[in-house]
Amino acid sequence: MKAWIVTDKDYSYGCEIVFADTRGKAISLCLYDDTFTDCDFTELCARRFKEYDQYYEGDCKPNLWEDENHRIRLVRDYGWSCYEGRDSYCDNCPAKKWCIEWEGADDEQVDRC
Repeated sequence: MKAWIVTDKDYSYGCEIVFADTRGKAISLCLYDDTFTDCDFTELCARRFKEYDQYYEGDCKPNLWEDENHRIRLVRDYGWSCYEGRDSYCDNCPAKKWCIEWEGADDEQVDRC
């Protein structure tokens, strides 16, 4: 199973990581979910995230931020942070010591995927 990062073409909705055999199946997994509610198939794009293939555990669309191991891995090893930037959830985040949003400790909101 291959890991894919799915975004809308304008990067205005955020992104998802899914596991699928093809680009089209990866996009289909994200249609009509909370992140891409207002998007059509043609508005989404998927790009390979080969480095993440090894973390497939049988779920094609895992909740990566709710799973502590995935969250730590994405923040520590790949430099990800929450799309919304720093907020009250940061205080209890298991990955805060690796997060650029936490390290900055200022109130600037930086949108990231």
